[in-house]
Amino acid sequence: MAAPKNDPQAAPDIVPPYPPYAGQPAPWLTWVVLGVTALIVIGIFKFRPFGTPDPRQHPAVEQSQPLPAVDLVKLTGNGPPSITNAHLAGKVVLINFWATWCGPCRSEFPHIVALHEKFGGRNDFRVLSISCEANQEKPNAPRENPAALLQEDTVAFLGQFEVGDDFPVYGDPQWNTRISFMKAGLFENSLPASILIDRQGVVRSVWPGYRPGMEEEMEALIVELLDGVKPGE
Repeated sequence: MAAPKNDPQAAPDIVPPYPPYAGQPAPWLTWVVLGVTALIVIGIFKFRPFGTPDPRQHPAVEQSQPLPAVDLVKLTGNGPPSITNAHLAGKVVLINFWATWCGPCRSEFPHIVALHEKFGGRNDFRVLSISCEANQEKPNAPRENPAALLQEDTVAFLGQFEVGDDFPVYGDPQWNTRISFMKAGLFENSLPASILIDRQGVVRSVWPGYRPGMEEEMEALIVELLDGVKPGE
């Protein structure tokens, strides 16, 4: 028979705390906090959003791949009428493939121009801007002369950003450059795409696509190649 409630000999009702760690952080919560903190620290040290690739860990960089063949013609601005590898010898070069109809290219473009303006006064650096295919959906597009259409679209595009003649833009009408970069695994016919080359003509960083803040990463790695100052120093 159960003891009456008012019996002093009866065992007291024991109500365990719920949860059993009441007043203390749950063990799983502690691990979550530690995990999130670790991800934040990694993101800070890698100076890029977690999960995005390190441009210095691209296979071409790890294999110290040389610059593929470059064969370009000038579309606008001041500069040589054509560009080959010989024009890039001894320079740190930021190569940027883009197109006038490409949304991410439009977002990235002002930052590429800003890098040109910041470092373009140096004899050992240059931005090599390559305007790719024109907008073939444009009304009255002269499809029989795609090179003329590309130049027309490029000039109009630059006008929207008030870019002067000191920022030359080149074209690849025969696809010679893009094909050589594709064979080297540096270009997947996806725009934009940027490649950083050192003074010895070796690939040092590769950026497929664009994400906000990437330009800061580019600047840091350009400074590293030009002046030997590593990011974060």
